[in-house]
Amino acid sequence: MAIEKVRACFKEYGIEDRILEFDVSSATVELAAAALGCAPKRIAKTLSFMVKDTPILIVAAGDAKIDNPKYKAKFQTKAKMLEFEQVEELVGHAVGGVCPFAIKEGVEVYLDESLKRFKTVFPACGSANSAIELSLEELEKYSGYSEWVDVCKIPQYYLLFDLDGTLTDPMEGITKSVQHALKAFGIEEPDLQKLTPFIGPPLKDSFMEFYGFDEAKAEEAIARYRERFRDVGIFENKVYEGIPEVLAELKNQGCHLAVASSKPEIFVKQILEHFAIAEYFEVVVGSELDGRRTDKAEVVHEALNRLYGEEPDSESALPKKKTTYMVGDRKFDIIGAKKAGLKSVGVSFGYGPREELEAETPDYIVDTVPDLLKVL
Repeated sequence: MAIEKVRACFKEYGIEDRILEFDVSSATVELAAAALGCAPKRIAKTLSFMVKDTPILIVAAGDAKIDNPKYKAKFQTKAKMLEFEQVEELVGHAVGGVCPFAIKEGVEVYLDESLKRFKTVFPACGSANSAIELSLEELEKYSGYSEWVDVCKIPQYYLLFDLDGTLTDPMEGITKSVQHALKAFGIEEPDLQKLTPFIGPPLKDSFMEFYGFDEAKAEEAIARYRERFRDVGIFENKVYEGIPEVLAELKNQGCHLAVASSKPEIFVKQILEHFAIAEYFEVVVGSELDGRRTDKAEVVHEALNRLYGEEPDSESALPKKKTTYMVGDRKFDIIGAKKAGLKSVGVSFGYGPREELEAETPDYIVDTVPDLLKVL
């Protein structure tokens, strides 16, 4: 079996135990991503071509497609993939498990620039249910590549992030400001943990749901809340460890980043500036101080409108939605993403219970900040 050839090859380097074998198929990019629980673009797919009677392999990111003009400029011929029945005979691995390891003599390997967006990638290991995670340096070493080439095109990615409970931990500032507001109505709540459900949803909804306030009373409670939050509570906050590094990496990959929060936009911008992470975002959208645009779906729609530079529901914007993700810690984020037709990522390190996220069936749930880079 081809996987045994790859295993023997890797044994020379002492990494044979790093091969991952699955109970399900990983024969396509989508299946491999599902088996690994990662974004499809992190799969290092191996494409086989014939160039002047010589078989070559091009290892590219899972979301990359051959750019014919670039390919022709590099190899001086049109891109011609090997026929299905030729692949195993000429390369040494069957379709579904093709990889650049333990291949037949004379097959040249090229690594495409599309892979350079990532620190690690997942190529197959000779079978239709295997993979291995390698750094780019390891991929160079174990593949015996000829050179890096730029013969592919990749899509644009648009990433929307919630603020509270996703980028920052606002627990102290929000709960103490809610405590301040409740006190104005003669309600004493010494346990700040009991007020954490206020983190995420629109304040008006929370005062009405958790304390039975009518609309007028809830509006007054918001005014009392802002008495404290505007100057004090807004900065009783902290960025989750690792968030700046994740944002920098995603920006370096060429992703377009935005913040989509139900918090008033003026406060969102102040927080991002205060914690020196505003530079990563092209667009920042929040609610209005008068209560408009507090529903998450409305926030997401406006964020997309600004990010795309066109009406999100227009026919021309539909392809962009296929590579747009909403990241958040509450069900409202997942619901808002689904209403807009976006992919969604729930983060369990925020303030939404994991069961709440699971009930909305997001595309991914991650438990740590670094894990965001695996799925985005």
